[in-house]
Amino acid sequence: REREVGVLAARVGAAARGEAAAIVAVEGPAGIGKSRLLAEARRLAAEAGMRVLAARGGDLEREFPFRLARQ
Repeated sequence: REREVGVLAARVGAAARGEAAAIVAVEGPAGIGKSRLLAEARRLAAEAGMRVLAARGGDLEREFPFRLARQ
């Protein structure tokens, strides 16, 4: 997991310094640790002084377009 956290730290650091904007996709099967990686990314961003927003979708919300954006 060190490699993945290193990538996240580099992306967050570059964004915090205004050097580059990026989108990082975290994907994989259930139980592999995606939520933990995202929590680490949020922590890194908050420590860098960035504003951190989060939302979570659920199976029951699939029929509602832009549900995460409305949260």
